[in-house]
Amino acid sequence: MSTAQVISTSQVSGLRVRVLMYSDRYWLSAEDLYMVFDYRQIGSVSKAYSRNREALNIHSTKVKIDGVGWEVRLFDEFGVRYLCEYSKRPGAFHLLRWLDAGGMQANTATAADSTPVAANVLAFKSPVTTAPADHDERQKAYCRELLKTLLRYSTALEAEDLTHIIEAEVVNLISRRHCPGLNDARYEVYRRYWLQGGDV
Repeated sequence: MSTAQVISTSQVSGLRVRVLMYSDRYWLSAEDLYMVFDYRQIGSVSKAYSRNREALNIHSTKVKIDGVGWEVRLFDEFGVRYLCEYSKRPGAFHLLRWLDAGGMQANTATAADSTPVAANVLAFKSPVTTAPADHDERQKAYCRELLKTLLRYSTALEAEDLTHIIEAEVVNLISRRHCPGLNDARYEVYRRYWLQGGDV
């Protein structure tokens, strides 16, 4: 019988999140995501999965938790991050910060927002993760970890220069191809950090 085990619990925006282990991978349940995203209906996460099945299929599974009850849908870290971008709910931001702090790693699960973040520099804690098997996802994961490492050793001036380079690349990418999702996400990141003092 396929069953996932609860290996740790944490708090994200004041809500309990269970980190699950199944098939040597870490997962979050659709039920916990529903609570963090503050959706009105518990089936909203499943609906989001159905609309994005092609992208999420290999990052999701259905099993029982601790061998009891019925099978529930689980998402790995890539799937959770994808749903955070899809939902654009306030809880998604806190969940992303928790993930960036290594929240889904068994020995580093901590409460979100427990560490203050500077207004102009993202604070990262690099978890030890298994490299994705897919080449494209491996390339993105490597780029992400490399950027985190670079920021960790950068001065404030160097971080500012790097920010300008990334901003220019975002503009260049949007000008090359139609990418409304990136444009919206770029504005949301800017709003959180800079508009009216920012939320961070």
